[in-house]
Amino acid sequence: MQDEDSVAALWAAIRAEQAHLRAVIGAAGAIDLARRPSGGGWSVLEVLRHLLFAEQAHLGRLDAARLGWSPLGYTPATMREARKLGARDEGEPSVDEVLAEWQAVHERTEQALGQVDEPAAVAALRRNLKHLRAHARSIERTSGGANRV
Repeated sequence: MQDEDSVAALWAAIRAEQAHLRAVIGAAGAIDLARRPSGGGWSVLEVLRHLLFAEQAHLGRLDAARLGWSPLGYTPATMREARKLGARDEGEPSVDEVLAEWQAVHERTEQALGQVDEPAAVAALRRNLKHLRAHARSIERTSGGANRV
């Protein structure tokens, strides 16, 4: 693992983790990524929506423009509501739509990184990376994703 004490190293680690996650999802093939696992838990789509929100929550304060929450992200409250409903909402976005929105949020955050206080950015990036890694492992298990190298 590379040294994760700088904004550049942490951002590179987040980008690598996201790229790996996209590869795992792409390799899942015909698996229904919106279906919850039989043993309970979140679907891959729900986890992605949560990760979109989490990036905004962890890193959004680094962006002075703060364009507001993406409607495709799951906040803790909207995630609880979705779990209560049980069935999939027909108006739910696709995995591709969530990934595209997450990428747009990610690019906006990257542009803001050069204008922030380094210690605050490092703390926020570390938190986001830890969270991202934990959920990426759950997506790998759920989707039967490729093993890490």
